[in-house]
Amino acid sequence: VYEKRRGILTGSHDDIKDLLEEVSEGNDELQEVIESRKESLGEEVFYESIRRLGLQAIDLLWVDHLEMMDYTRSSVNLRAYGQRDPLVEYKKEGLILFREMQDSVNSRIAELIPRLGEGEFKRQQEQLRSVHDKAKLIGGSSENKQGSEAAKPEPITSDAPKTAEGKKIGRNDIVEITNGNETKSMKYKKAETFLEGGEWRLV
Repeated sequence: VYEKRRGILTGSHDDIKDLLEEVSEGNDELQEVIESRKESLGEEVFYESIRRLGLQAIDLLWVDHLEMMDYTRSSVNLRAYGQRDPLVEYKKEGLILFREMQDSVNSRIAELIPRLGEGEFKRQQEQLRSVHDKAKLIGGSSENKQGSEAAKPEPITSDAPKTAEGKKIGRNDIVEITNGNETKSMKYKKAETFLEGGEWRLV
């Protein structure tokens, strides 16, 4: 992840082109949108915009991934009661979560490319400011791990979203979303980005 991020941050236009090819592989419609945005914004502005977009997507989803790994690490110990090795279970689930994170990065970039030039970066930067503080706490010192209290779930307000059964959803609750062809499981605060586009919905 850090190598990919470094390549986007300091790489040339060719590195950005490689990222775009990875994101748009097999998607002719997205490739047409990319060419259209490149023409309307100009190559220099377009590639710098994609550079920022890629960095923001990685930063946001990498922090979410670390949170999920922290949650997984604390939950796999219970598997020992089922005579399963917690370390093996942690490695298996970690690999699955990592691959999902990589797919989510590409999906996020693909979803935001058509919005280039429409103020999308401002909203993304506001999200980044809120997650950067969380990143400092994840994988921190042993003092932080032992002395800090467990993260408390965010309060559920009266206008909070609800499941099909009418149960209110907190932003840290794990939910399932689907676009009709694929189903993902993640925290609601992460799922909001997918739901905003209208293609995804809560299961």
